[in-house]
Amino acid sequence: MTTAYYEFAGFNQHLGIQLVEWKEGHCVMELPIEPHLLNRGGAVHGGVISTLIDAVGSHAGKYNADPAQRPKSVTVALTTQFLGLAKQGPLRAVGTQIGGGKRIFFSRVVVHAPDGTPIACGDVTGRRFS
Repeated sequence: MTTAYYEFAGFNQHLGIQLVEWKEGHCVMELPIEPHLLNRGGAVHGGVISTLIDAVGSHAGKYNADPAQRPKSVTVALTTQFLGLAKQGPLRAVGTQIGGGKRIFFSRVVVHAPDGTPIACGDVTGRRFS
């Protein structure tokens, strides 16, 4: 697991996503829920959940212990299935790389409500580059 300081940039930083655990083929992130992340019904917006799946799945596929050697990646495909809803947080997302090669990787992610109930899952196909 990485214990080095890691800071998100841009949109992920704006949302407040936090890295909890990161190692080869595995990533865990949490997202505290603030009022601006909710939809009109008072539940976490689906776009926020999809963004969390994207971030976790991408990180699961691009870990390197040496930050100077860590590749960047772009998402090629993203699927999200909503299983339930959450009105509070933090949400916890667990991603596992399930396949791939030198450049393309495949990750599966499950997002849990604070009580551990799965509220969404998704698959990320990503492409690594230097």
